Amino acid sequence: MLLIFCFCKGFSQEISKGGNFYINASRNWNEISTLKEGVTKNDAVINTLKGANYKLKVSAINDSIVYFKFLYFNKNDTLRAALNGINKDKIFNMPISDFESMTDVYYNRVDWRIGVFTVPFKIRLDDFAFTANVNMGSSISAKIRTDRKEANALMIEPLLSIGIAGVELNDENATITEDTPTSLFAFSFSGGVLVHITEEVNMGFFLGMDKLSNTDQSKVNWKHNGNLWMGIGFNVSFSNNKNNASTKNQG
Repeated sequence: MLLIFCFCKGFSQEISKGGNFYINASRNWNEISTLKEGVTKNDAVINTLKGANYKLKVSAINDSIVYFKFLYFNKNDTLRAALNGINKDKIFNMPISDFESMTDVYYNRVDWRIGVFTVPFKIRLDDFAFTANVNMGSSISAKIRTDRKEANALMIEPLLSIGIAGVELNDENATITEDTPTSLFAFSFSGGVLVHITEEVNMGFFLGMDKLSNTDQSKVNWKHNGNLWMGIGFNVSFSNNKNNASTKNQG
């Protein structure tokens, strides 16, 4: 297993349209007297919410007021009628200060990410040679969260990458002549998995292959061409979708 260090921006509770949250049952709902359905205070709804971890989605934010709907209750007719409405059209609101105090982020199970994938060291599996060929490429990955209520929960991230690798040529790995360059560029394909143990420390395992163009390979006969390697990788994410904006239902 290979140790990988990844320095990324931490998650935060950013309230925005489409964001998913859940009611923090440990907070004191007795202090909340401003929860509304439409414009009418509904004490019955407040009592229903005390001690619960129900999930909700933000519909809009206007003038420091958060408007939200509860995620659909598939299995509870009473809660569905009280909190969703017959046409799933019930919208509640409360001041943003109360919303921040009473809720926490409910993160997506899967976050799709696009980034840059770098492999500075490789072990060539055909002869177990250790090489320092630099590998740079674009990557796409799916970060799968084990706990949707924890910002830095254990996460598994399968990853695929395609890019360019620098290949050093010598007498041991290629057919060398006076006209042979000392290095060439190869297309590189790789895949693997990152395990995010904490926000800073990651473990990963990657397999890939480097392939010269047919023209270059015919000239140098590089012995590692198209063969598997195992590598140490560093993944830096450039973008990912909002991390709490996809859930549709609750139990």
